[in-house]
Amino acid sequence: MMMSQDDVNNESHNEFNNLKEESSENEADEVANQEASENLFLLVTSVTRKEISKRRPLETLSIPDAAFEQAVNLYVELQFEHWDYVNLVLLAYGQKEGFAWRIQDKKLDKNSRVYKYVFECRHARNFQSKKKTTELSQQCNRKSVKTNCTCYINICWLLKVLGPSITKLNLIHYGHELCPNNAHFINVYQLLPQNIIDKVGFYIDAIPNIS
Repeated sequence: MMMSQDDVNNESHNEFNNLKEESSENEADEVANQEASENLFLLVTSVTRKEISKRRPLETLSIPDAAFEQAVNLYVELQFEHWDYVNLVLLAYGQKEGFAWRIQDKKLDKNSRVYKYVFECRHARNFQSKKKTTELSQQCNRKSVKTNCTCYINICWLLKVLGPSITKLNLIHYGHELCPNNAHFINVYQLLPQNIIDKVGFYIDAIPNIS
């Protein structure tokens, strides 16, 4: 039985409408999947974007071999799993080279999650006395641990990236010696007040062949 021209037109129109509906449904599914994926990513990011854990003493901290391997070559755009792993890699690098890092600054997002850390050598910046004493006989001439060292590293965790990565770095040291044998000792005492750490560093530098 032959179809009339009207029947052919109606069938073509119905097929077009069906394809249009399927296309709309597919687009809606894609949008829903994308939104779900973004929501899941934001949820994961909010959970894992926590700041570096406070457990700093190295006698209770095991640095994996993978962290030492990654510490061999630090470069811009190098990506890490999370902030605690950043800490492990930098501690490994400090032990290998013979110095200690300190956190110079950190930036928080609107959810109070850390998206940026600035690490610098503990010898960075110049010493500025907080004492008001001007009498020379009452001033302490102890050598400061700060030598205006230029070594630093910036690490950022952008919102839609799975982990933090290096954005800037300068690994050249200035004004002090690197002492691999003393790096572990220095890092163990990072929880002490800065003036105590400075005194420890002073005696390490003053006594030859100390290990």
